[in-house]
Amino acid sequence: MARLVEKMIKMLNVNFSKHLIVSILAVIFCFPAHSFGQTLENKIDQLLAEKFGKETPGGVFLVSRKGETLYEKAFGLANMELDVEMTTKNVFEIGSMTKQFTAISILMLVESGKIHLEDEITKFIPDYPTHGNKITIHHLLTHTSGIKKLHKHENAQRHS
Repeated sequence: MARLVEKMIKMLNVNFSKHLIVSILAVIFCFPAHSFGQTLENKIDQLLAEKFGKETPGGVFLVSRKGETLYEKAFGLANMELDVEMTTKNVFEIGSMTKQFTAISILMLVESGKIHLEDEITKFIPDYPTHGNKITIHHLLTHTSGIKKLHKHENAQRHS
């Protein structure tokens, strides 16, 4: 697990995020499943309260395990100009922020031997139109698959 956390840190390449994510992951993985609950909530609250004041840009945090939500809270402000507090119902335009988490999830599957970087995507999506090209998991992770942006036109219309 330490190697995966190290890979995640390298991918994030942001000092604040590194320390916060490592701290939260350490809290999550250091406590056995039966000790989750108030202890986990207090530890995460303490970590996040240090980083997010009541008058700073905010964030929403969720921790889940096996489909069960263990922690969900909002900190800081959603709009500093209008002094609007962040809530767990805020909607975020996150763009590409989830790519590193998807990549780590894929690498965890590779590390556990459940998939391989050289597996073709048609192994998982048999009817995907590859047009005769070999597209692998590695291609997807390195953005060398040749697949065009699916939402490019949709986003252009929405923002015009």
